[in-house]
Amino acid sequence: MYASPGPPGNEYPGRACSLSGQAVGLVWCTSLPGMCVAVCAASLASLALLTALYYSLLSSRSLRAAWRRGRLLLAATVASMLAVGMLAAPAGLDTFTLALPLVVVTQLVVAQFFDRRIVGEALYGFEGRVYRVGIIESSAVTAFAVAVRGRVYASTGLYQALPPDEAAAVVAHEVGHWESLRPVPAAVALAAVAVGAAQGAEAAVALAMGGCVPGALAVGLATAAAWALYNWAWEHLADLHSLRVAGFSAYAALARITGAVPAPPPSPPGLVAEVFRSLRPRRSPTGAGLLVNPHPPPALRLWLLGRLLPRSEENTR
Repeated sequence: MYASPGPPGNEYPGRACSLSGQAVGLVWCTSLPGMCVAVCAASLASLALLTALYYSLLSSRSLRAAWRRGRLLLAATVASMLAVGMLAAPAGLDTFTLALPLVVVTQLVVAQFFDRRIVGEALYGFEGRVYRVGIIESSAVTAFAVAVRGRVYASTGLYQALPPDEAAAVVAHEVGHWESLRPVPAAVALAAVAVGAAQGAEAAVALAMGGCVPGALAVGLATAAAWALYNWAWEHLADLHSLRVAGFSAYAALARITGAVPAPPPSPPGLVAEVFRSLRPRRSPTGAGLLVNPHPPPALRLWLLGRLLPRSEENTR
């Protein structure tokens, strides 16, 4: 798709400033060394910015500030993936047409799988809204949300292992996943991050094929980090929603389920290493396959909740 003899004088062998009249990446028409430097610099700047925003979230002194900073980090991760990807590769329709349906179809298939395993239902009311929770037969102590469907599922093991107030806090956490996206519909938000990740992956492949291996690695790492931090921010926002509506039970439930103890954030190199470690696929507690949705370490989640717990009476965003 991208390989094409360049026009006379083009310093980037194998690339053209346009293909069939369509503009390509913003740095395509520079020299290969210049392009690699620009892409690497943009990728490192993206990673540094997102890391700084994450530290800002962890340093929040109120629920309102943490909520704002978490949502800002969500938006910044998607913008980062799109910007870095489009810097080095065209935003072709193939990226969008593949990524947009994929996330929706995957979520719907998952919902159908668990709908068939529902053995009961429970109703919960949070902040004036009523939510229907599908209860599935499983000894795993877990709950999860299928955001596209706006549906929460909880295991029978959750209710056996936790007291009612902590089980309700876990459900509130799952509800917080789509409450944190309002007013953007969950399907739109998830499609946006899928498109951003696909755009970054496409750019990395194009750069590697064009001979800019350092740029390909930089874009790939920046995209992976942005994807992980999107999920980290989303998880923290769900924790904040649970803290707001359930108070100490949110902290207690997380500590009981994970067995973790709160710990302050590591140094920036340690944090970046932890971000990349979180990208490893993990087995679903319900046996539904492997999950590729990075979570922040439970110790960090507890640390942020512990900082905000004395202020959780501030029940506004």
